[in-house]
Amino acid sequence: MSELSLSRAQFIWHLVLLSLLVCLGGYSSAARAQLKQVTIVAARDSESTTSLIAGLKDALKTMGLIEGKHVKFKFDNAVTVGGDLDLLAQTAIAGKPDVIVALTAPVVSALLMHARAQESKVPIIYGDVYDPEINKLATEQSAGPIQMSGVISSISLNRQVELIRTLAPTAKRIGVLYRSGSPTSSAVVKQLTEALSKFGLVLIEYPVTRVQDVGSAARSMLSKIDVFFSIDDATVSQAYPVLVKVSIEAKLPLIASQAGGVNQGALAGLEFNQKEVGQQLGRLLSKVLKGIPVSAIPQETITKPSLWLNQITARKLGWTFAETILKSAAQVVDK
Repeated sequence: MSELSLSRAQFIWHLVLLSLLVCLGGYSSAARAQLKQVTIVAARDSESTTSLIAGLKDALKTMGLIEGKHVKFKFDNAVTVGGDLDLLAQTAIAGKPDVIVALTAPVVSALLMHARAQESKVPIIYGDVYDPEINKLATEQSAGPIQMSGVISSISLNRQVELIRTLAPTAKRIGVLYRSGSPTSSAVVKQLTEALSKFGLVLIEYPVTRVQDVGSAARSMLSKIDVFFSIDDATVSQAYPVLVKVSIEAKLPLIASQAGGVNQGALAGLEFNQKEVGQQLGRLLSKVLKGIPVSAIPQETITKPSLWLNQITARKLGWTFAETILKSAAQVVDK
């Protein structure tokens, strides 16, 4: 073969290789483009949040959606931005992911406000939410509906009141702290006031504006209440260890309604298995990622909470659980 023919053959071979590299590069770019971006937004980074997210990812994997191959996750929580839910929501919306997963009702409310302000079309899927009317927030504004659905963890206030009466039968004054100006928390406080009044119990409420105010507010309530009761409020949740400390020092029980409260030191609470909540949320999310319109996906509900008790806190309070209560508990924290 002549030198000229060899050069021509080498040129053609290099051209073929270059074409293959271009094709492979294009394929790689297309694969990256098909990777769905999911931003998970939470009020806090807690053990219960971690369990929920683990359940969500497990469910997606079961549905054939693998992290890193089909889905890319980004996790943001309010603690990283000083508890500023508005900034957290604004950043999540501005990132323009394929789907936003919102954990807790206050996060949902903040996201909806900024979704409208930015005219966002990003669908919102929610979980770790206890308000069955949450979907109304997506349609009640004149700016137009936001595509939203999710999983409600439903515990009736009557069951919560029943738990308070069972654990503290002599208690008459129930203390609740919550974020001032929060529509969701204010609505829960109003409903709780009505539920307690049916049994001759009085709710003593104390609204706070900052996470830093929770400790001093709790201490100012000590002479006015018999029991602390914590609702699912983002501001109070961020200062939960402080509330637990005040409760134990004052020898007043703290009964939790929000996920993870007992693990953080509350005496007792009705809890959902957060991994199971995450699995149900993941199955719903998989439908969105596979192209089903959010408007065609109805809200789902989990309605079977379990009793959780904290024996460590009980000992610090000098509290003894009745044997019947211990036997009825699904989980007893004792280490």
